[in-house]
Amino acid sequence: MSINAGPVPNLSCSVFDGDFTPTCLSNGVVGITPGPNPLIPSPDKTGPLATVVAGFIQSSQSDLVEEFAPAPYPLGLDIRANGFSMRENPDRVALKRQALNMRRGELVTEMTFLAGDVPLEIEVLQFASRSVRCMLCQKVTIKPALGVEIEISAIVDPAGPGVTEYAKGIRGAATQAPDPSADTLDHVMGFASNRGSRLGIAVVVPRNQGVRKVASGRHIMEGRAGQAQFVQTLAAMVSDIYHPDPHMEAVRLARWADMVGFDDMRDQNRAAWEEIWQSRIKVGGASPEDQCAIDAAFYYLQSNIHSSSRTGYPPAGLASTPAGHGHNTWSMDVWTMIPTVLVQPEAARTMVEYRFRGLEEARRRAALFGCRGAQYPREAGITGDDTTPTSLAVAWAA
Repeated sequence: MSINAGPVPNLSCSVFDGDFTPTCLSNGVVGITPGPNPLIPSPDKTGPLATVVAGFIQSSQSDLVEEFAPAPYPLGLDIRANGFSMRENPDRVALKRQALNMRRGELVTEMTFLAGDVPLEIEVLQFASRSVRCMLCQKVTIKPALGVEIEISAIVDPAGPGVTEYAKGIRGAATQAPDPSADTLDHVMGFASNRGSRLGIAVVVPRNQGVRKVASGRHIMEGRAGQAQFVQTLAAMVSDIYHPDPHMEAVRLARWADMVGFDDMRDQNRAAWEEIWQSRIKVGGASPEDQCAIDAAFYYLQSNIHSSSRTGYPPAGLASTPAGHGHNTWSMDVWTMIPTVLVQPEAARTMVEYRFRGLEEARRRAALFGCRGAQYPREAGITGDDTTPTSLAVAWAA
């Protein structure tokens, strides 16, 4: 970690060894954990999920309880030049630096890909949009040392165990015209978990004068020596807790994001984070390292809740961690509620609404134990139902 001189420090990494711990980008509806090379899912060291979507759940193979389902990673990309593929030749990729700009909610990764004898300098910018819900945004800038044709493939990396694909290329969602460049929509997919939960994904690659679409998911960039060119990806991810036909709603959101435009969404995202940071916690006399730790805790807490959230706030938010299965526990009411009320009151309201939606279940549970009133579970699922084998309860914020 390094600390810059700005008012809110960046978290930066330039050593990608076995101790590398990926960061999380989230907007309270969708969260991703990019790896050192963010164009592929993060390495599976301890069982983390590369992508988590609020409301998309499965049954745990070990405990048979509800847990986050391993959603596909929608920002995958392959870069091919001179017959060399970045994905097929990871030894030709040199990772230089990855920095989380907490003030703007952006992750920037710098790396070099040696395509034969031609080095390609690559910068990847990613953020989870706080203005267009369910959207992940990515901009990949490529600067070749020599002129070379570059093939770019937009990839939705597969989901994990227990998740199957139920729909792909929905008719009418994508163009049926013979010219593939007539539409910016690259992928439309629907997934279902072993619990019957469904997820829709739609990926758009916006039009760009320097990039030519040749087929669904495939684009050609005429790389010019020493000149930077870019390709953008807009990925919508919607679970069926937000819409009964999540794949079609993902298409609508992706097309809307395409109309809004990457640059405007980036400006809106920065503005949203600027407002959040107005409530930054500063500790008088704290060392730079201590203040950085406080800022990081503030950032991760606030990034994982949004006024559009409907499924509560698990202890680790939508960070990709197997801890607690993604259940909502008493920590939401005791620890998370208070700082969220002070910073994002409308987001905090969603926590209370989540508990209120679970009130009838809590009353039925109390009756089963021979009690009057409502007995909220220690661990609750996305609808507020009990998802823990114990009999502990909470009722703080509600």
